[in-house]
Amino acid sequence: MEAQAPLDRKTYEWLKRAVDISFVMALMPAILPVMLLVTLLIYLDDREKVFFMQPRTGYGGKRFMMYKFRTMRSGSKSVPPTVVIAPDGSVRYAWPEKVENDMRITRVGRILRKTSLDELPQLLNILKGDMTLVGPRPTTWNLDMYTSHQTARLGMRPGITGLWQVSARDATNFDERLIWDLKYIEKACLWMDVKIVYLTVMGVFQKAGV
Repeated sequence: MEAQAPLDRKTYEWLKRAVDISFVMALMPAILPVMLLVTLLIYLDDREKVFFMQPRTGYGGKRFMMYKFRTMRSGSKSVPPTVVIAPDGSVRYAWPEKVENDMRITRVGRILRKTSLDELPQLLNILKGDMTLVGPRPTTWNLDMYTSHQTARLGMRPGITGLWQVSARDATNFDERLIWDLKYIEKACLWMDVKIVYLTVMGVFQKAGV
């Protein structure tokens, strides 16, 4: 995905932020009824909490609380990463792959994940300035879990979608995704952002069978 001639970095970041806010505010009249419906469906499914909130690491290593609609049964615990010692002696972290037919996922949760509707609350993260529409996905890692090479992906606000999601969805491990994240950070421009958002929307429709 080729980028156009880059804008001055500060100008690009200012425009990117303006587009984020304008895009979210323009979507709100259509999105709010959907979010209210999802809220009702989640609550009626098991009468438990509707939202899932989890600390993530964002721009510059700053921690923030990321919002999602809950898709797992209350009390379900995430599987922790496995510590791996690299050949150079450095500590690496290997995260478990997603499990097919995970019994922790609720009936409504399966639909939300298939349609990516569970990500809608992150629009609030965008308005708060924690996230952006397009950027590297935020991880649960603390800053001290990153290697010096991996910290480069913290040079931009994390996004709801990104280059690896539309270019290499089969990239299952962090190092493969890191390559795409760094490529995006290097070549990021508004035109690339528009293309990524478009491809993401088309991918969601295709995945949902629309």
